[in-house]
Amino acid sequence: MTTTPSRRRVLGALGATFAVGAAGCLGGTAGDSGAEPTTAATPTPERSSVQLLLDWKANATHAGHFVARERGFYEAEGLSVDIVSGKGGASTAKQVGLEKYPLGLTSAAATLGTRDEGVALQAYAAAQQGPNSVVYTTAEAFGGQLDGPASLAGKTVAVPPAASNLALLKAILKGAGVLGEVSFLEVGWGGLTSSVLSGDANAALGAFPDGISLGRDGHDSAMLWIADHIPTVGRSVVANPAFVESNPETLRAYLRATARGWAWASNNPEGAMDHLVDAQPRLEASYDLGVTKIKHTAKRLILTDAVREHGWGWQSATAWGTVADALTEADLLSADVAVDDAWTNAYLDGDDPYVGSYADRVSAEYEF
Repeated sequence: MTTTPSRRRVLGALGATFAVGAAGCLGGTAGDSGAEPTTAATPTPERSSVQLLLDWKANATHAGHFVARERGFYEAEGLSVDIVSGKGGASTAKQVGLEKYPLGLTSAAATLGTRDEGVALQAYAAAQQGPNSVVYTTAEAFGGQLDGPASLAGKTVAVPPAASNLALLKAILKGAGVLGEVSFLEVGWGGLTSSVLSGDANAALGAFPDGISLGRDGHDSAMLWIADHIPTVGRSVVANPAFVESNPETLRAYLRATARGWAWASNNPEGAMDHLVDAQPRLEASYDLGVTKIKHTAKRLILTDAVREHGWGWQSATAWGTVADALTEADLLSADVAVDDAWTNAYLDGDDPYVGSYADRVSAEYEF
């Protein structure tokens, strides 16, 4: 692609300042941002070509997957990965479950919903420990500080139609004892922010880039992250179990390389965005916002306490059970869905330095 050399070089120079101070990249020493440990992972015997269906159009929150491809991490594992934009998590879950694509990224809600319809699908790693969902607002619209779930009492929250994350928000509000004091205004996906700015709602349930954009536009904005207030599951790597049974090493290799990609992206947000723009030129127009999205994803949704303790991709029965309970209470899921069969950690290689020791390879002390 054709880029503006001066702009990209300047951005790279700014990123280098962060990388040098971050105690090295991927396990290197301070000042050695390119050093990487020797991985014990064994490449698959032959090159395997697989497609990954995203949950939506490729964007900065998918950066680690593109880094893994563009920097040759998949290739080093014997894989050729074609990354395909999706049309929503529910669509991706269904298509992967029906084996139209071997691998996909989707939500726990979509995975459980697909299984509820009798389609075989299982989650093999939490690429994110929590969803992108936040309640966001401005100081003017909120009339105070959004400093926790209880502060939503007496407020109106704009919500998108049929949003599974509304079930999680209601569970949070119920736990805070204020569910009955919060009103919900259903609007289209495109009307969330405008509802806040027009005064029709005090806050909105959307994705964290919505809240970031308000701040970048000069508003005194605030966000309440769903993942901070309830055990939950973020974007997951899913497949039909039949594919995994036939290709277990392909899946293990894919997960190792993806963890490595996210470690590199976390330590090099600007470099990761450069790789993403190379793969998706349309994203250069939102370069700076993209870098911020990578930082928030890496720090808030990937490098969590669970990952520090167990490694990249770890999933827990508590988190999956919380999602299932919230969906069942909202009548979005049958009560008899076998939640424990919807996920497994069996294909996460804990001995791999980028999986089991992910937190030791990553620094996410960013300035926003």
